[in-house]
Amino acid sequence: MSFSDARGLLRGFVAPLLVGLTAGGLAGVPEAGAQALERSVIVSALDARGQPVDRLGPADVIVREDGVRREVLRVVPAVDPMQVALLVDNTAAAESHIANLRDGLKAFVRRLGAGHSFSLVTFADRPTLVVSFAPKPEPIVEAIDRLFAQPSSGAYLLDAVVETARGFLTRKASRPVMVVVMTEGIEFSTTPHDVALDRLAASGAQLHVLVLTGNAASDAITEVRNRNLFIDRGTSGTGGRRENLLTSMGLDRVLESLADELTHQYKVTYARPQTLIPPSRVEVASAREGLTVRGVPVKAASGSP
Repeated sequence: MSFSDARGLLRGFVAPLLVGLTAGGLAGVPEAGAQALERSVIVSALDARGQPVDRLGPADVIVREDGVRREVLRVVPAVDPMQVALLVDNTAAAESHIANLRDGLKAFVRRLGAGHSFSLVTFADRPTLVVSFAPKPEPIVEAIDRLFAQPSSGAYLLDAVVETARGFLTRKASRPVMVVVMTEGIEFSTTPHDVALDRLAASGAQLHVLVLTGNAASDAITEVRNRNLFIDRGTSGTGGRRENLLTSMGLDRVLESLADELTHQYKVTYARPQTLIPPSRVEVASAREGLTVRGVPVKAASGSP
């Protein structure tokens, strides 16, 4: 056999092999030296009684991105300071609750204690920033003591959420939390719920909403329906807590319970393969019976996938 014949025979063997490798996924194999990225989720882990658990390990948590399960690398207590925005209803509908609102909010701030920063936003007639991320509890407690209901006013909750989310982004908040205490009175925000949800997601904040029920405004009103959709999807989508309270007299107990949950959260770090397109949905779940796990992804640094 001549050299040219042998070269032709070799070409005939190698070409189908390369095609087969490419069709079999060669293009999907990471380049040499490529490593998985690490991403994190801040989670609440609650037992069957709704109390925070003292221990959580990698085997207890399931993380999925766009439905694909990821490897959990480590779980540690979440110790980074929180940036907590209190969004408080001071409309006419809240007038009979104001004294209990003050007591509950002060109990919440004191329970969280020093080391976190707090802001206070009211949303009667328009969003109003009362205190901007005080690094100590005292200024926020003093401001809460000055809360009062505005007569003949309605709520602008969704507008307040958008403004607060913008503030988180401006401050580059590393562990933002929104806590809303509200009535079911009339809503006047014209912000669509999906726009508010987008702003909330962009900020990386976890949303918790406590609703004082009774005399609810009609869901047939577009603004009220927008608000209700936002609350349902915003709390579930960020691993937050939504509670309906029949009376404001138990507000201090519920807010203290929320403070305990926030101070007993965990940072769950998992591996993500390097991809050109980041996932659109991150979900966490419990791998242990009797355990409830909720969470919100830690916002990646700018420029990271």
